This record gives sequence, structure tokens and C-alpha cells, in this order.
Amino acid sequence: MANFHSMYEGEENINAMIDHFRHGNGEEYSSPLLTKLVAHHPSTRRFMADVGAALTEEYYNNNDVFNDISKLNLEIVGNPRYNTWDDFFGGLQIAINDMKMYDVDVLLVVPTEGGVYVYVEVILYDHFGLDPDDIIEYDTQGFRSWFILQHE
Repeated sequence: MANFHSMYEGEENINAMIDHFRHGNGEEYSSPLLTKLVAHHPSTRRFMADVGAALTEEYYNNNDVFNDISKLNLEIVGNPRYNTWDDFFGGLQIAINDMKMYDVDVLLVVPTEGGVYVYVEVILYDHFGLDPDDIIEYDTQGFRSWFILQHE
């Protein structure tokens, strides 16, 4: 069942996005509220657990060290997606739907008696825009309106 508080927050974000489209000059849209909604989402939490598991496996497969952090081969299955019914009603589906890319950077490795703490920064990217192909695939009045807001 949808969380009505997050639905209200999602609506607040959608209104801010629409204002950005109407009055923007093509600049990137960013919102602490949108970041909060994404950070607490079950799909993001699943993704972060997968990042942790991949880092752990990589660490132990390399004799308990990260030899070259820039060459980590993290095999993470699936980017975060925001396309459930709750996301539809809460505004995340129209705002993002899914992430296109991500960066995982290991910032610090701290050995401890019982193992190691690894501090990472994860950046999720959405190309944030509808393309003409999206309109063909999802031909609804809502998608057409959203496309016009983004491209005029």
C-alpha cells in the first residue's frame, strides 16, 4: 500500500520539476527531496546491498586488499528501478523510473581487528528526459505532455 506521506512528498517534487521545466534554461534538475525519496527506496537499498556484497567478494578474492581501486570489477545485477504502483502514485516513476548509470568509488579502506571498513561513494545517474522513442513506446497523453514540458 502506498505511503501517503511519501506521496505528498513525491507530489511536491513533481511540482518543483514542472516549475523547473517551465522556467528553467536547460540546467540540470536537482532536489534534496528527490534524493531523500530515492535513498530510502527499497530498490535503492537492494542496489546498495548488492554493492556491498560485490565489494566484499572483490576484497576477499584479492587476498584482503584492493590492489587497484579503479579496476574493480563489480558485478551488480540491475540498476535501481522506481516503477511500482507506489512509485506511480508517489511520483518517482514519472520523475525517474530507473537509473541509467552509476559510479562506485572506494574512498577509504580501514583495516580493523575483525575485518575491514570500506567507505564508498555511490552516484546514481538518470539521463532525465524523454526521447521521441519513449513517446512511440508509451504513447499516452501524460507522456506526450511530459515530453512537451521537457523540450519546449
